[in-house]
Amino acid sequence: MEWGIDRVELAEPYIRLRALRHLEKGAIVLLACGNGQPFTTTDYPSVQRAVELRADALLVAKNGTDGVYDADPNKHPDAKRFDHLTYKEVIDQGLGVMDQSAFILARDHALPLHVFDIDRTGAAAAILNGTPVGTLIN
Repeated sequence: MEWGIDRVELAEPYIRLRALRHLEKGAIVLLACGNGQPFTTTDYPSVQRAVELRADALLVAKNGTDGVYDADPNKHPDAKRFDHLTYKEVIDQGLGVMDQSAFILARDHALPLHVFDIDRTGAAAAILNGTPVGTLIN
């Protein structure tokens, strides 16, 4: 197939210092997190990379849910969605936001989490523009 371009680079391996340099130059760095390690969810490396890069927040895109609820909204139609939670509230209420080790890492480094529905068009841009979308945990 002819694209009219000789070479297109869509991604490069993650190297922390290189990613920091891209950020220093004003580039946008998108990470598709996973680290190829068995018994590790994609949540943990996502938080780990965000902490390493001193990110302002982590956008947690979920399939089929638009935030954090007090019960599974697919099983409990009366489940309440939270607009905002603290880390302590998530832990005290046993809410399943992400894998617990990743969540604790985010808490320990005061990394805000924005949980939203990946299928909502414009959600990430809205969050970046300060519009409340989904659930903010900080």
